[in-house]
Amino acid sequence: MPELARQESREGLEAFAAHWYELANYGYATGDVEPVRAVSGDTCLVCDGYYRTLASGYVDGDWIAGGEVHVEGVTTPSYDFVPTADGYFQAIITITQEPLVYYGPEGYQGTAKGIGIPLEQIMEAEFLDGGWHVRTLETLVVQQ
Repeated sequence: MPELARQESREGLEAFAAHWYELANYGYATGDVEPVRAVSGDTCLVCDGYYRTLASGYVDGDWIAGGEVHVEGVTTPSYDFVPTADGYFQAIITITQEPLVYYGPEGYQGTAKGIGIPLEQIMEAEFLDGGWHVRTLETLVVQQ
């Protein structure tokens, strides 16, 4: 994890948010969700979908190509960088994603479209034990 992402600050949260998507990209490439799971809580909605996608995409010799998420921007909406009433800090992440191409032992199985038009996700995170942890990640704008 980048050193900046280990800091309890606005810049630290923004660096952590970008790093979280790097961990997700590692999972798309390898099928290994544990790096994301290690820094994400059970209440993360986007995480649940991510885990399901990789569980079904990497089974019985199947694999996924593509799916890389591109972080177009990260901002923190609170001017004073103060937590929500629940004690979490928020970051807004703008992303796009390459299509996911599914393969199996017999070859090509299909393609799931990516996210070509940038969309925003909101991350709520807390700083615990010297690092940031995602409590929830949800999509704010749905692609049309």
